[in-house]
Amino acid sequence: MHKIGKASCGCLKSVKIDSDGQKLSWCLRKNKYRQSKITFRHDLLHHRSEHQWFAHVRYLHDSSDINKARLSPINIQMLSENIHEQIFGKISEEKTSDSVNPETLKKVQYHLESHGLWNKDCPIIPDVQLQLPKLLDKDIDKHFLELGKKQTESYRKLAEMIIASKMPKCPNKWVMSAGWTKYDSDTGKAVPVDFPEEDVCVFDIELVVQEGHYPTLATAVTTKHWYSWCSDRVMEDKNKLATQIWPEDLIPLETSMDQHGPDKSRWRDRLVIGHNVGFDRSFVKEQYYIEKSKLRFLDTMSLHIGVCGQTSFQRILYQATKKGTNRKDVREYLAGKQQKHVQSDDTWKEVSTMNNLNDVYQLHCNGKPLQKDTRDIFVKGTMKDVRERFQELMKYCSSDVIATLKVFKVLWPQFLDRFPHPVTLAGMMEMGTAYLPINQNWNRYIQQSNSVYDDLQRELKSILMKLANEACTKIHDERYKDDPWLWDLDWSTKDIRIKKAPKTKAKKVEEKDETAEDRINRILATSERLYKIRSHMAGYPGWYKDLCMRLNKEDWLPGPSLISLQMRVAPKLMRLMWEGYPVHYDSKLGWGYVVPDPEKLEEDKDMLEDVDSDSDGEEKTGEEMSKYPVRCMLFQKEGRHDIGIPGCWFYQIPHKDGKGKNVGNPLAKDYLAKVEDGILKALSGTDANRALKLSIMCSYWKNAMKRIEGQMALGLKKEDLPSNVIKPTRVLFVGAGTITKLWSGANMADDQLMHGDSYAKLHGCTAFGWMTLQGNKGDKTDLHSKTAETVGISRDHAKVFNYGRIYGAGQKFAERLLMQFNHRLTAKEAATKAKIMYGTTKGRRIKGGKWAEGTESEMFNRLEDIATSDLPRTPVLGCCISKALEPDNVGDDFMTSRINWVVQSSAVDFLHLMLVCMRWLLDTYNIDGRFAISIHDEVRYLVKEEDQYRAALALHITNLLTRSLFAYQLGMDDLPQSVAFFSAVDIDQCLRKEVTMNCVTPSNPHGMERGYGIPPGQAYDIMETLKMTGGSLSEKNLPCDNDSEVEMKQAV
Repeated sequence: MHKIGKASCGCLKSVKIDSDGQKLSWCLRKNKYRQSKITFRHDLLHHRSEHQWFAHVRYLHDSSDINKARLSPINIQMLSENIHEQIFGKISEEKTSDSVNPETLKKVQYHLESHGLWNKDCPIIPDVQLQLPKLLDKDIDKHFLELGKKQTESYRKLAEMIIASKMPKCPNKWVMSAGWTKYDSDTGKAVPVDFPEEDVCVFDIELVVQEGHYPTLATAVTTKHWYSWCSDRVMEDKNKLATQIWPEDLIPLETSMDQHGPDKSRWRDRLVIGHNVGFDRSFVKEQYYIEKSKLRFLDTMSLHIGVCGQTSFQRILYQATKKGTNRKDVREYLAGKQQKHVQSDDTWKEVSTMNNLNDVYQLHCNGKPLQKDTRDIFVKGTMKDVRERFQELMKYCSSDVIATLKVFKVLWPQFLDRFPHPVTLAGMMEMGTAYLPINQNWNRYIQQSNSVYDDLQRELKSILMKLANEACTKIHDERYKDDPWLWDLDWSTKDIRIKKAPKTKAKKVEEKDETAEDRINRILATSERLYKIRSHMAGYPGWYKDLCMRLNKEDWLPGPSLISLQMRVAPKLMRLMWEGYPVHYDSKLGWGYVVPDPEKLEEDKDMLEDVDSDSDGEEKTGEEMSKYPVRCMLFQKEGRHDIGIPGCWFYQIPHKDGKGKNVGNPLAKDYLAKVEDGILKALSGTDANRALKLSIMCSYWKNAMKRIEGQMALGLKKEDLPSNVIKPTRVLFVGAGTITKLWSGANMADDQLMHGDSYAKLHGCTAFGWMTLQGNKGDKTDLHSKTAETVGISRDHAKVFNYGRIYGAGQKFAERLLMQFNHRLTAKEAATKAKIMYGTTKGRRIKGGKWAEGTESEMFNRLEDIATSDLPRTPVLGCCISKALEPDNVGDDFMTSRINWVVQSSAVDFLHLMLVCMRWLLDTYNIDGRFAISIHDEVRYLVKEEDQYRAALALHITNLLTRSLFAYQLGMDDLPQSVAFFSAVDIDQCLRKEVTMNCVTPSNPHGMERGYGIPPGQAYDIMETLKMTGGSLSEKNLPCDNDSEVEMKQAV
């Protein structure tokens, strides 16, 4: 199996101009420049002959078409006439680009000139000539509307069916029998069945946590009957050492319990409804088969979140109202509202609630709280407890099903009203089919990671113990007092407690007459004078004693074996330095660093003991007193603290959350980047620096180990797999996401540029839009380079600022980020830089409350218009904002979250449209593939090897149609060529960020190719994809393999 992956929503890259100004090259993918194939408009007629060799390829220009590239009035290349006509129809006189209002064009020109972007040479790239699949209706909008209806029609009917039906009577007694049992509402009898017979049900499962990932009980109600399911583990105890889960351990919903592999003859459109149904889905047998089932899931938790869900901060405020809190962020929020006189309304607390079933049921159904005490049996109990309290537990499980059905009946009509476009529902259900296959390398990966991690941890502890032992020796002659790291540790010691020697009349033996045997006996005799409870590590300093285990511990180890990087003493033992100054811990200010100051040393003379004169009676000068084990430097006055160290100022290590926050541990993962940058390092010494390096190597697995090992990996046997898959495999389950959890699927900047450009109905008419469409790193006209140049930061840092700003983050966020990236900046300097950046990008407020003069002013005006409207909806699919953020319920509050909602939800619309369009193309052209997962701005599909290139073309077409709909809904009947297709579609055998990444890590030192036998993948832009497919999604039109190879060599 091959996986089509990472359809990153980028754009076609820009041209590179050689020094002679004539020879040009163009890039459709990162860092890969081709031979001269394009030119500027004024050179087109002179270079026709250079393009003659394209004539044999039907989807590229021939020599007579090269001067027909469609350009907008601001010289941005648009879709080819051929593709434009297929999507938007023929261009009428009224809709030509030349008919843009002259006053509007004048305004656009002035705006672009003010930002240095007007009259730039824009490259012309070869037009893409492609016969698209015929739209289902007359325009792109109605096409997607029809698409959504077709993919959801049968499931909506099922949902309406269970809403309209009367709930069957719940059984009084449940049958304890392995498998499914139907409680016939007509006869009253309990009958064993393979699975629920009706096509729609409300479903809930329970499992005993202590037993592992094995489902224990389940109940379901349909339009006619109740059903129950019991694991055979309830009937009898199983081997608890067996950890591998197989399909027969799970709950069947479409096949019999003992059947292997899917029975497609019995597969039909079916619907399962549940609360947090992604969890329930992970225990459904058929969901693990490679062949995609027609069964779909609807999640009442997702419906609730979409209709009236709360933001993360609203949940904190909501709980604070009920239970009270002294959280700093809550106090700051309340104080800020009073200071700014923000018009606020707490009505949102009455129309929303938390996401658990109990709270959701009480809000929407005015129901009494569900009895959740029984749940503890599943969390803390055993299978024996389940047998003894079986009826009680089944009643508990069925009560959740009843509550879920009641909630669904209330939420379903609200959801359809607030999310009217059928693509939203279709996209949600498609996301609920996520599927991640793995093989035997999964166990190998975990085992090797644990093995290497344990080895590194042992080495790290050994180094720390060695450093502790070396530091302990400084107690002799009180040498620790001259050490800038160790001086303030607890160096107090305790003597061995010993009883007084008993009086004896024995004749005293002179020492010179004492034999060796007498001496030994005398020493041994003193053991009788020790107390039964002996002093722990007597004679050792207090800090060292805390690192050593007591002798009465069963797992006792010698030496300072309790030491770890989490202990406060570790940075001192490693002699860590922040920019060359020793780190120091203060009980009030947390971790920081001390900086010597000769002037302060003169002022602090009175604080020093014996400072007036040295051993020979001569008085020390200020210069001599300023000598220190580290370099001296007069540091900035802002942020310094006098904590009572003579001659030194204390500065806090910058916290990632900004000024005023204390750092708890400079060796935490947030500061690993500072170690790599050399800002945080150890004083010269191989051991300490090796310990720092080990901490970086261990950081990922330390933070991810529990999450990764806790994943449920199900094994598939040969009989469970299709005939063309010969090796046993496993599936790593990915639960269905909710409306608010997955925001991936599109390059967010590309989405939002359309919002700004829509004011003039012209792509690239704002500086933000132009930089995204036409800008390039070469001449620093792209969005991130411009921001970096404006503020004086790196381009990578500018990316973080840009996306944060687009998502609604304010100037304070920028100030904190600037100080985090450059800790030398003062708060005043950071504020100045942030003000400049926001003035250049967001602009300034003018009369009427609008933004103006910034590169992104029009975009923010449009986002704020949507966020502050009476009932905010996304501009493309018309999805409504949560009731918890509606203006009527919050007043002027939560504006950042509301703007963020517009951005995030537009990205969700993009993802849903992509999934629905891709599903249509896969089904229509018989491409054997299925949705795998969406991560950030990537969407990945699992595809049969022989269909990989057609699937790649389908992804390119999906991007084209989805972006075209966005433009259409914003009033623009066109699309720039540069964003019409993905920058590349990756085809790979494994899940990795880039197809060329060899993924060398501490646990995989040989990389993917040598270590696992997985070669680099391939990335195909639209031109290369067209060559591999002959420009067609149909199997019949595919070029022969030899022709494809020849054409690919010519392309590359």
